Amino acid sequence: MVRDLLDTKSNPFYAQATRMLFVAKRDGRLVGRVAAIENRAHNAFHQDRVGFFGFFESVEDPEVSTALFREADRWLRARGLTSVRGPMNPSTNHDCGLLVEGFEQHPQFLTSWN
Repeated sequence: MVRDLLDTKSNPFYAQATRMLFVAKRDGRLVGRVAAIENRAHNAFHQDRVGFFGFFESVEDPEVSTALFREADRWLRARGLTSVRGPMNPSTNHDCGLLVEGFEQHPQFLTSWN
């Protein structure tokens, strides 16, 4: 399901959006990910310059999450976007939010569990 949401060729969302994916590795092991998303339809409708982030996952390490968010922010700002909102996976028409507690519960459909 996530692969389909990220597929720029088959997901119609990307006709009016683009994204860049970032991963963090430590000792050859993946330890985090985030997507930076420019939603041109959102910005045209709202007449603003907002970038978004989504699909965030990280080990419990502030160094990893800070590095991921810094790279996503850098990519969005290079595109002329002036603020960042999220998490959107990839937009408000899909899963939004971030699980910060309750990991002992089973994941549910249409609910972020990361």
